[in-house]
Amino acid sequence: MGMYIENSVNFDRNLTVRASCTQKMWEGFVDGHEKFVRITQDTRDYFSGILAQEKRLDSYLSSLTYFSFTGRYGLWVYEDKGTCIPLCWHPNIPGQILIFPMMGKKTPQVLTEMLESIPQPPQGVRLARLSPSDLTDMEDGSLLSQYSYIPAEEKVLDWTYPVRILSTERVAHLDGHIFKRVRNRIRHAEQLGFSVRPLTEAYADKIKDFILGWALARSDSAGEIHDFTSPYYAILDGMRDPRLRLDGLVFLLNHRVQAFTAWDTPANGMSIANRFANLCNENILGLSDFVMQTVARELHNRNIQLLNLGGSETKGLDDYKAKFVPEFSLKLCSAEIEVAGLRSVPTRTLTKNRGQAPSWMAA
Repeated sequence: MGMYIENSVNFDRNLTVRASCTQKMWEGFVDGHEKFVRITQDTRDYFSGILAQEKRLDSYLSSLTYFSFTGRYGLWVYEDKGTCIPLCWHPNIPGQILIFPMMGKKTPQVLTEMLESIPQPPQGVRLARLSPSDLTDMEDGSLLSQYSYIPAEEKVLDWTYPVRILSTERVAHLDGHIFKRVRNRIRHAEQLGFSVRPLTEAYADKIKDFILGWALARSDSAGEIHDFTSPYYAILDGMRDPRLRLDGLVFLLNHRVQAFTAWDTPANGMSIANRFANLCNENILGLSDFVMQTVARELHNRNIQLLNLGGSETKGLDDYKAKFVPEFSLKLCSAEIEVAGLRSVPTRTLTKNRGQAPSWMAA
């Protein structure tokens, strides 16, 4: 069932929402709402200013790269009373909206008001990347008693398994018996004579050829190839925007790319890097371990203490991350939440201040 609208042209007029609406209608409503700002190239500075105030151990939530990539099909910020709430279309489930934890003053009533103001999207709403403290914030504001809240096992995005955060010093040295096997694998890769270079646009074409070859070996259709390659291509394209603060390394053997990795460093002053891309030739024994230690050494030399590897979608990938003895492991969760199915939404007008930094950030 779609949206029933008294006037289907002007979203600034009163309307009634029944059940859910189309994705295009949902965007039309939100883009016409005074408290929502769509994040585009023109408003990235505004959102970057918000993220720079956030200091979380789950440092992906302080990363403009993370939100730009995850929200590549549509990303907004809802701002009111000093509280900012990012939300976006799910990158893998068309028509579903992801709502991320509150930022700024973290007033639960603002989240409640936002949920009361939006239509139900075609595939519903999911609260995303929630930590135990985020759940406590919502409980303190009685949000969970006002809405149908269903904790949901995450099966698609990267927090099915815990977020693993490594000590760059520990991985740079890999001392002790616990790392004996890893050191042996690294020695095997090192003796091949890899050349390690900074990740720059000069290597973009070679890296894209490497990505495409990797995808072709795993794909049965053009659609699958696109699904495999597009996330990596997006990271490479993001290197052109200095606001994303992306950096990385390329590993070459006989002038051919055999691995590349990319990370960002949040603008909030925390001594942490977020890894977003890491692709290796799996046929070379020990290469992935060599890449991990090389990155840790590079970051440690820059006085960056932690490397956030994110969570994992599979147990095998989580086991790989866990073997480096994480300094921190964060278990995150998701939740499905029902937006009211029938309501009248009052008239709203655009404000002149959209896209400016929120008042709570002012010095």
